[in-house]
Order: sequence, then structure tokens, then C-alpha cells
Amino acid sequence: GWDGEVVAEIRKAMWPAVWGKVKDYGADAVAARPRL
Repeated sequence: GWDGEVVAEIRKAMWPAVWGKVKDYGADAVAARPRL
């Protein structure tokens, strides 16, 4: 649906920033990262 497409676009736009934070926190944060 339209809402799902918008959410997917938002996630794609945000992911680089989120991943940058994950890398800053290190491997433990990666292991604990919630599955979306």
C-alpha cells in the first residue's frame, strides 16, 4: 500500500545515518539491533 511505500522510502533515506550510529557503538550494538 501507499503507507508501506512511504515507510520504505523513509527507512532507505534514514538507514545511512542509522548505520553510522551503529558503527560508532560497535559490534555489540549491531548484535543487539532490533529487526525491523
